[in-house]
This record gives sequence, C-alpha cells and structure tokens, in this order.
Amino acid sequence: MDKKLKSLLWNILKFGVTIAALVYLFLKIDLAAFVDNILETNIFVVLVGGIFVLFVMWLKVARWRLLIGKGELWFLLKSYFVAMFFGAFTPSKIGDFVRGFHVRKKYGLSLTRSMSTVLYDRLLDVLCVFIYGVASFLFLFSTVGGDWSLFLLVMVGVVGIVISYFKLGYILRILLSIFGKLGGKKFKLSPEEISSEIEKISYKRKDIFAFSFVIWFLNYFLWWVFAWLLGFQVGLVHMFVALNIATVIGLLPITVGGFGARELSTVYLLTLYGYNQDMAFLFTILSTTLGILIPAVVGAFFNVKSKDLKY
Repeated sequence: MDKKLKSLLWNILKFGVTIAALVYLFLKIDLAAFVDNILETNIFVVLVGGIFVLFVMWLKVARWRLLIGKGELWFLLKSYFVAMFFGAFTPSKIGDFVRGFHVRKKYGLSLTRSMSTVLYDRLLDVLCVFIYGVASFLFLFSTVGGDWSLFLLVMVGVVGIVISYFKLGYILRILLSIFGKLGGKKFKLSPEEISSEIEKISYKRKDIFAFSFVIWFLNYFLWWVFAWLLGFQVGLVHMFVALNIATVIGLLPITVGGFGARELSTVYLLTLYGYNQDMAFLFTILSTTLGILIPAVVGAFFNVKSKDLKY
C-alpha cells in the first residue's frame, strides 16, 4: 500500500477515534447539568486559569532560552504558541519542530544546534511525564496491591530520574540521528556534528534537568488549585495521578492531538476515586480549552501576523 494512502487512512482512523471518544464522553454526562455548570462558572476563575497556563508556558520558554543561550523571551513565547497550533490543529506532525526553524532564522543558529535545543526541550518534558506517569500508575495500583507499591513508586521515580540524567546525551544523539534520516539529505547530520552541537547546549546542567520536574509539578499543582476555585474539591494526589496518566495516554498516537483520549481518561480516573462526574467533565473541558485550544488559536494568529514566525 502507498505510504501516502497509509498515512491518510491512519489520520482518518485517529480522527474517528477522537470523535468516538468525545461523543461517548458527552453521552455519559448530564448535558443539562454541564450547561448549568458552565453558566455558573465565575469568569474570574477562568481568567485565573488562563494566567496559570501562561505562567507555566513562560517557565517552559525560560528553560528553552537557557538551552539556546540567547533570545528574547517574547519572541520565544510567540514561537511556543505557534508550535502549539501546528501540534494541535494540523496533521503534519511537525509540532515543536517549527520552533527550531524560528530560532534558526531569527538568531542564525545552525540547523543541528536549533533542532538540538528543541529536541532536548521536548525530551525533558517526555521524561518528566513518563517518570511521573509510572509513579502515578503505581499509586493507582496501590489500592489493590497494598502499601508495598507506594515504596515501589518512590524507588521507580528516583531510579528513573537518575538513569534519565546520565543517559540524556545518548537519547538525544539517537533523536537527532533519526531526525536527520527523516529529513533527507538536507537535514542529514554527521555523528561529529551531533556530538559538537549537543555539547554546546549543556545538556547535563543539573539546574535545567531539575527545573523541568519542578515545572511539571507546578503545572499539575496549579490545575489542582484551578479545580478548587471551580468548586471541584478534589485531592491533590488524586488530581496528580489522574492528570499524569491522562497526559501519558494523550501522548499515544491514537487520537488527533490527544483529544478525546486525554479528556476521557481524566474524567474516568477522577470518578474512579469517587468524585462528581459532571464536575470532573467541566474541569477537563475547561482545562483543555485553556491549556490547548486557546493557546493554539493564539499561535495561529501569531503565525499569520508575525513575519519572523512564518513557517
């Protein structure tokens, strides 16, 4: 079968799964109660949630700037918004890679250097999500397995962080090599180029590595605060576990941009702990809107209006 046809069929399948998951979710909740909850939501609480999202994005941009070694935060933040647009609304799978092209064009970085910063920045996020996710799965299973799994949770977290830190260079080299092969002759990278550029971004800086785990913890903590401001009194640990597992599931290439799978997982896990289903649904819809949809729309605006952010 032709590769383009396979890609088309796969995208159609993902789109179908996305729609099916969202439809199933809407059928499971009380739509009248959902509408009432939306109408009763304090607009100032929504604005606070938007500020939380912007704050976390700013922290991620600040981390990316440390990897680049230079750059205006406002420009990098706009680039981050544009990347969210491509990641959420297009089937091209380029997502964060547009950031690499932005900084290459703006600051005259080599292709390897610009893509190294983006790949490492993304790699840090994936590692945080994976390690926190494994810990969350173990906590979830602790209700069945007993207290031993709580000890295992801590051990897996510590071992995962340590191994990830010492193997970052190895993982990053593999990712850059794959990127070069996928990009064709234009993007082909020699092992010497990869090693040289990786060293320039100081990938073993402990402050950047630790900063990443702090960012993700703050992200989940602020969503917990937002839930409480909505009137959804959920426990911090339960929220942490639900959002971590939902994030991991959302990364799986089974839906478009993770939509549907992420929301369905969040609602299911929160109701599994006995929380109100309608409030859990309200929270996940608002968090997706504030955390993904609105930033993606803003990114589309910047992509059209900013000449230095064209892709």
